[in-house]
Amino acid sequence: MGKVNLGNRVRISDYSRIEGKVNIGENTIIEDLVRIGNLQKGDVSIGRNCIIRSKCVIYPNVRIGDNVTFGHNVLLRENTVIGKNCVIGTNTVVE
Repeated sequence: MGKVNLGNRVRISDYSRIEGKVNIGENTIIEDLVRIGNLQKGDVSIGRNCIIRSKCVIYPNVRIGDNVTFGHNVLLRENTVIGKNCVIGTNTVVE
Protein backbone atom coordinates (compact mmCIF):
# COMPACT_ATOMS: atom_id res chain seq x y z
CA MET A 1 0.00 0.00 0.00
CA GLY A 2 1.00 3.59 -0.43
CA LYS A 3 1.30 6.37 2.07
CA VAL A 4 0.71 10.02 1.17
CA ASN A 5 2.11 12.71 3.49
CA LEU A 6 0.81 16.24 3.04
CA GLY A 7 2.38 19.37 4.50
CA ASN A 8 0.34 22.26 5.87
CA ARG A 9 -1.86 24.19 3.46
CA VAL A 10 -1.52 21.76 0.53
CA ARG A 11 -4.34 22.14 -1.98
CA ILE A 12 -5.34 19.25 -4.26
CA SER A 13 -7.94 20.02 -6.90
CA ASP A 14 -10.64 17.82 -8.42
CA TYR A 15 -9.95 14.54 -10.21
CA SER A 16 -6.27 14.33 -9.30
CA ARG A 17 -4.85 10.91 -8.39
CA ILE A 18 -2.02 10.33 -5.93
CA GLU A 19 -0.84 6.80 -5.19
CA GLY A 20 2.17 5.03 -3.73
CA LYS A 21 4.58 6.65 -1.30
CA VAL A 22 4.29 10.41 -1.88
CA ASN A 23 5.46 13.37 0.21
CA ILE A 24 4.13 16.84 -0.64
CA GLY A 25 5.59 19.91 1.07
CA GLU A 26 3.64 22.76 2.61
CA ASN A 27 1.90 25.44 0.53
CA THR A 28 1.97 23.28 -2.62
CA ILE A 29 -0.90 23.42 -5.12
CA ILE A 30 -1.89 20.39 -7.22
CA GLU A 31 -4.41 21.39 -9.89
CA ASP A 32 -7.06 19.32 -11.73
CA LEU A 33 -6.42 15.98 -13.42
CA VAL A 34 -2.86 15.51 -12.11
CA ARG A 35 -1.50 11.98 -11.65
CA ILE A 36 1.31 11.37 -9.17
CA GLY A 37 3.09 8.10 -8.34
CA ASN A 38 2.36 4.42 -8.74
CA LEU A 39 1.59 1.71 -6.16
CA GLN A 40 4.00 -0.84 -7.64
CA LYS A 41 7.12 1.30 -7.91
CA GLY A 42 9.16 3.90 -5.98
CA ASP A 43 8.28 7.09 -4.19
CA VAL A 44 7.75 10.73 -5.11
CA SER A 45 8.90 13.79 -3.17
CA ILE A 46 7.52 17.25 -3.96
CA GLY A 47 8.99 20.26 -2.14
CA ARG A 48 7.39 23.27 -0.51
CA ASN A 49 5.67 26.13 -2.37
CA CYS A 50 5.29 24.25 -5.65
CA ILE A 51 2.56 24.70 -8.26
CA ILE A 52 1.67 21.73 -10.45
CA ARG A 53 -0.77 22.78 -13.16
CA SER A 54 -3.56 20.64 -14.61
CA LYS A 55 -2.98 17.39 -16.51
CA CYS A 56 0.59 16.83 -15.29
CA VAL A 57 1.87 13.26 -14.81
CA ILE A 58 4.65 12.49 -12.33
CA TYR A 59 6.02 8.94 -12.44
CA PRO A 60 7.62 7.18 -9.44
CA ASN A 61 11.19 7.79 -8.23
CA VAL A 62 10.95 11.53 -8.81
CA ARG A 63 12.28 14.33 -6.60
CA ILE A 64 11.06 17.92 -7.00
CA GLY A 65 12.71 20.74 -5.04
CA ASP A 66 11.10 23.72 -3.33
CA ASN A 67 9.54 26.62 -5.29
CA VAL A 68 9.04 24.73 -8.56
CA THR A 69 6.26 25.69 -10.99
CA PHE A 70 4.96 23.37 -13.73
CA GLY A 71 3.04 24.49 -16.79
CA HIS A 72 0.03 22.46 -17.90
CA ASN A 73 0.46 18.91 -19.22
CA VAL A 74 4.04 18.28 -18.02
CA LEU A 75 5.31 14.68 -17.95
CA LEU A 76 8.11 13.72 -15.53
CA ARG A 77 9.47 10.23 -16.22
CA GLU A 78 10.99 7.86 -13.66
CA ASN A 79 14.25 8.72 -11.87
CA THR A 80 14.01 12.45 -12.53
CA VAL A 81 15.33 15.11 -10.17
CA ILE A 82 14.20 18.74 -10.49
CA GLY A 83 16.16 21.22 -8.35
CA LYS A 84 14.71 24.15 -6.45
CA ASN A 85 13.44 27.41 -7.95
CA CYS A 86 12.69 25.96 -11.41
CA VAL A 87 9.95 26.59 -13.96
CA ILE A 88 8.97 23.70 -16.26
CA GLY A 89 7.09 24.91 -19.35
CA THR A 90 3.74 23.70 -20.65
CA ASN A 91 3.77 20.37 -22.57
CA THR A 92 7.33 19.53 -21.46
CA VAL A 93 8.54 15.91 -21.17
CA VAL A 94 11.47 15.37 -18.80
CA GLU A 95 13.27 12.01 -19.06
